[in-house]
Amino acid sequence: MSDLREIKNRIYDEELIIDILEALECLNINEEQNGQLFTAQLPIEFQSNNKRAVQVKNNESLTSHIRNRGIQGDIFSIIGYILFDCQEFEDVKENLYEIKAWICNLFGWNEYMDFVTGFKSIPKKQEWNSWLKPYLSSNKTRDLFEDNLNRKNRPIDRSIFTRYIMKPHYEFIKSGINCQTQREFEIGFCMDTQRVIYPIYDNDGKEIVGIKGRYVGKNKDVAEQKKYLYLIPCDKSILLYNLHRALPYIQEKQEVYVFESAKSCMLAYQYGFKNAVSIEGNEMSNVQAYLLIQLKVPIIFCFDKDMDLSFIKKQAKLIRGGICYTILDKEDLLNEKDSPIDRGKETWEYLIKKHKYKLNCYNSQKLKGVKK
Repeated sequence: MSDLREIKNRIYDEELIIDILEALECLNINEEQNGQLFTAQLPIEFQSNNKRAVQVKNNESLTSHIRNRGIQGDIFSIIGYILFDCQEFEDVKENLYEIKAWICNLFGWNEYMDFVTGFKSIPKKQEWNSWLKPYLSSNKTRDLFEDNLNRKNRPIDRSIFTRYIMKPHYEFIKSGINCQTQREFEIGFCMDTQRVIYPIYDNDGKEIVGIKGRYVGKNKDVAEQKKYLYLIPCDKSILLYNLHRALPYIQEKQEVYVFESAKSCMLAYQYGFKNAVSIEGNEMSNVQAYLLIQLKVPIIFCFDKDMDLSFIKKQAKLIRGGICYTILDKEDLLNEKDSPIDRGKETWEYLIKKHKYKLNCYNSQKLKGVKK
């Protein structure tokens, strides 16, 4: 029996349909037809007044559909539509691993998760439904969320800097990051690994919790496959890089720029845009999403040009109830792998003025331009 079939059987046998609908934040959940049918209203952000739009049959197949939305299939289709904007069956197939991970994290069914050979590479500690938990009525799920959010990285003594040459590096200067900015962000160099290094602080900025390095040596294989490497690892999924430095400026400007990399934050800081953080990758974790939500300001995603728009929208969808924008280079001012800030201050300012677009995160409508 496949894992997916067994998961459906467990949902049916253990009578967990209502638990799933509650976790999805559906409204007006009701049991009908002597327990043979469960109905509910879509979550509030879908702006649906139909109190019976979501319908799940209490049978082994968990036959389901969403009225007037063209969504038909089983409970996986419901989850896929609400959480991952799956409009078609192919969308559900593409997101099956995420859907499966969400269910398993909700009920603690780790035995079904193969984090090495699964459909996609997903870190074992990542919880796809963490961003839901603060809003749930269940004490159990709230406690689980708080445990996840309160995870801490082990602090590192500042004597770690004695291992490195703590001076600005020429490779970063070539990237546009001047010496003053490099000193502010404590740039150094590791002779043993031929990497320019910078410290990763906790969200409060009180403790160093990791050291990350960018390879600047001459080995092409290393440069292509392991350009960035944590010399001292930390759990980056519970951090927003530069948050401690950016927080007062985020509060002042009432918006936050979210980049993929620390270098982009450094450039933004140098250009006077000090309200910037990085997720240190191209996929935001749920704790990072929660941290952004808590800022209570509009969020501007400044991902690299090669990032697919549909993927950016999925990231923005984690910011439940928040206002999100993205920068889109519609005039080909950037190279394929450039961050919006990589081509200099003038280009960056032009992009945020002329090419900032509001993201409609909860349906498939086109982006709407935003006028200042």
